Amino acid sequence: MSGNGDGTFQTGVTIDGVLLATGLAAADFNCDGHLDLAASVLDGVSIFAGNGNGFFAAGVSFVTGAQISGLAVGDFNGDGKPDAATANFGGKSMSVALNTTPCRGK
Repeated sequence: MSGNGDGTFQTGVTIDGVLLATGLAAADFNCDGHLDLAASVLDGVSIFAGNGNGFFAAGVSFVTGAQISGLAVGDFNGDGKPDAATANFGGKSMSVALNTTPCRGK
């Protein structure tokens, strides 16, 4: 929901295609200056590109592990771009998905 600047919010936006999400994070994954959303779903991460006005494109999914129970976002390889990491309850493991999006200057 976008803020109105007076402590209230506009009507929320529903994003379809997020099945059993266990985590949510925001970062600029595609380097366009707008925040995107990452949602951990059954066996991977779905990235929804933000367009800067509170709406998001359809998700792009990446398989990471089984029964994800947590999601973290950070620059894990030091290239200046946000990456995603998941805790995989089903596989008793962790996965890191490195952001390979070509960005100018990064």
